Amino acid sequence: MILGIDLGTTHSAAAVFRDGAPVLIPNAHGDYLTPSAVSLDEQGHTLVGLAARERAGLHAQSTALAFKRWMGSDKALMLRTGPHEKSLRAEELSALVLQTLKADAEAFLGESVTEAVITVPAYFNEAQRRATRTAGEIAGLKVERLQALKRHPRDEQDNRYQIERAKRLFEDRLGNDRAMLQDWLAQFEAALQTQDARIIRSARQQFKEALDSIDTSFKF
Repeated sequence: MILGIDLGTTHSAAAVFRDGAPVLIPNAHGDYLTPSAVSLDEQGHTLVGLAARERAGLHAQSTALAFKRWMGSDKALMLRTGPHEKSLRAEELSALVLQTLKADAEAFLGESVTEAVITVPAYFNEAQRRATRTAGEIAGLKVERLQALKRHPRDEQDNRYQIERAKRLFEDRLGNDRAMLQDWLAQFEAALQTQDARIIRSARQQFKEALDSIDTSFKF
């Protein structure tokens, strides 16, 4: 059984072909989208998916989001909570997401899953593609193929514009509060990359509420 996996920046999903048609696989919560999030709880346990994402607001130091953008780099993200800490690279964090999708698929299908086709952005370079394959191998999957996903150039241009605009506006109002700025930008960029209007609207609303607390006259 070959599992098709969309390894996304904010959410990931899995599907298989049955009777000539794709079938989306629900996760343990019955959802078809699993947040691409990893967190370390107070006992030092690693949480993946929804449980991890729900901790992001109050436990930012122990939660990793939007780590796909670091695929193929040497950057390691440090998760800390109390006496516990873990340093994980993007491919290791992605492997945890893939392991979760694999486990959900096996529970749904009632059989072992060892092979997968994983999506990657068309702009991924060789190092990023190699890191994606490594993530699959760590997760216990033989990656049969990486499937490149293309986007319309205008969409990419619009997204870049929105991110740069947000950066300038946030810097004007937040000054040296770089941690808050980078966290907001990471979430906004991740939302834009989904190309999902609902997620983008939600992200914009969150930023508007945050900025209203700084400057009520600001329009975004």
